[in-house]
Amino acid sequence: MGTIAARGVLGRVAPTVHSAFDRATRLRCGVNLSHWHWLPQRGEKWFQRDGLISLDELKRLAAVGATHVRLPIEPADYWHGGHDGSFLKDGYHAIRGAINKVLEAGLCVVVDCHPQKPEWMKVSEEDGRAKMLEAFWSRFAEFGKTSPPALDPERVFLEIVNEPHGFKDPKVWAGAQDKLVTLLRDRFPAHTIIATGDEWGSIDALLRLAPLHNDNIIYSFHFYDPHNFTHQGATWGFEPWRHMKGVPWPMTKESVEPIACAIEDKAARDALRWSAKEPWDSKRVRERIRQAAEWASTHNVPIYCGEFGVYAKFAPRSARLAWLRDVTAALDEFKIGRAMWDYMGGFALAEGEAGKRALDREVCGAIGMGK
Repeated sequence: MGTIAARGVLGRVAPTVHSAFDRATRLRCGVNLSHWHWLPQRGEKWFQRDGLISLDELKRLAAVGATHVRLPIEPADYWHGGHDGSFLKDGYHAIRGAINKVLEAGLCVVVDCHPQKPEWMKVSEEDGRAKMLEAFWSRFAEFGKTSPPALDPERVFLEIVNEPHGFKDPKVWAGAQDKLVTLLRDRFPAHTIIATGDEWGSIDALLRLAPLHNDNIIYSFHFYDPHNFTHQGATWGFEPWRHMKGVPWPMTKESVEPIACAIEDKAARDALRWSAKEPWDSKRVRERIRQAAEWASTHNVPIYCGEFGVYAKFAPRSARLAWLRDVTAALDEFKIGRAMWDYMGGFALAEGEAGKRALDREVCGAIGMGK
């Protein structure tokens, strides 16, 4: 493909930059469709999932200002198993059906390989390859060649994997990702690839990452800082979260202390107080996101925030909305596209049963939709 003139996230101009910068603008505002082909709320099998999200729902997202969706996929649900496994043919068509539905609604789509099982993230000590991920994308490409129409490279983005983690040395993931990008570029020469650092796709890992020797890549990070606010009450991950409820935003020692005093679990009390030793507010959020933006400007590459959000069940609603506004404002300032987590899960943008969901208009406004 040809090259275009493009402007980096901090205004830096590059005279001959590939289309990744241009395509990154199509990811300005979106949402993760997490409970469709990744973790259906009622455990529906892959062949029961088409109706979980309707075309009308996707059109409503476009109508309120969404430019794209991120489509997490649990690869194990569509896989025969093992390094030499293959896609279930009908499972591939189910995923293609979801992609086609999103495109029909006028949205772009990030196809996100989002495994929960550890073996999908394993990198071989012998040759530094993430063989399960290589197999996934190889089979995905093979079915694509026999299932026209081809995926539109202007509107379909390919995300290597969600939140890589568990590597003692970040060079392990960097090497494996380089091989995965080479494989993807061979099979999808015109598509924009989304890459990321390790440590769950954190900003700190992004700052350590050396850009890949490959063109047409967007670099992703996820933002949930501070986790003791955004994940308060969560029953997964860090055990003390389940004891944290009603945590305010902004977080200061003074505002957090009454909440901490009411927590019986000592580890949770200590963790909450620790996270507010230095105030968390809009200025600190901006500073964290500025670090990602400066990394992108230094390397002259586009970046994308693939996830951000607040678990809604126990967070004060006004605090949740304020955090979403602060993060959105910082991302907008640095011209970074984003996708909120999530559409119909615990961080939800919409509530209700399939076919009857209603968008939360206040949350839409907080993340820049509905304007």
